Amino acid sequence: MAFRRADAFANRLRVMSDPSRIGALSIRELVRYYRPRAVLTRQLNTRYWGLPPSFFTSSVRIVDAGGGPQDALKAKRLFGQCWYEGINIEALPESSRASGGYDRYHLVDLDETDLSFLPDRSYDLVVSSHTIEHLKDGQAVVARLCAKVRPGGLLYLEWPSLESITFPIRGRGLRFDDDGTHRHAYGLDQIRALVARQGLHVEFARRRRQWLRMLLAPFLIVYHSVRFQRLVLYDLWDLTGFCYTLRAAQPIEG
Repeated sequence: MAFRRADAFANRLRVMSDPSRIGALSIRELVRYYRPRAVLTRQLNTRYWGLPPSFFTSSVRIVDAGGGPQDALKAKRLFGQCWYEGINIEALPESSRASGGYDRYHLVDLDETDLSFLPDRSYDLVVSSHTIEHLKDGQAVVARLCAKVRPGGLLYLEWPSLESITFPIRGRGLRFDDDGTHRHAYGLDQIRALVARQGLHVEFARRRRQWLRMLLAPFLIVYHSVRFQRLVLYDLWDLTGFCYTLRAAQPIEG
């Protein structure tokens, strides 16, 4: 385990020293990175947590398998230059301004495609958040997504934990079966091993524990319960360990 972590850390150093990714940041870029709204958005969206400032000031290509209406807009606020591509079985609301956030949107069933319409090894960040549990074969989709990460790029996955299957509170968003469209639960080691077999270096694979989300949970519960007009406890995911997160880097060739 120690050797695997050391290897992943060494690879990340190579990724961060990639000339196409790193450069001297200007004052304007640093101000953009550390402005309060950007810091808050990164802290509340684990797919962007811990990325170096240079990642947000470069021109990046992102593909989001299962991306929702707001995901592209959040990315456009964070990144200096960002191409955001989405894949989803559901169409975006035509009346929503969120539909304009996507540079390209593929109305595709992930269970029925080999993703050949996406170029291999071409994306700086490949994201799939709370999607694989809805699929007939989520592991096959993860393997296909790994092939889309460019050398030096990153893969981010998030999905419900095995522990969520037996959580004692029902009907409030804390159990796997609270969502009737969930099909399969995957273990953390299971997905970690799968990603490693595709040649990526796993930087972390763990339960999601965002400190800011945990601190804000009481306020967010009230807000979302009023919004949905019923008691929902999605905002306790970080406290209960509802979901796993994984980030992995595609090694730089040579």
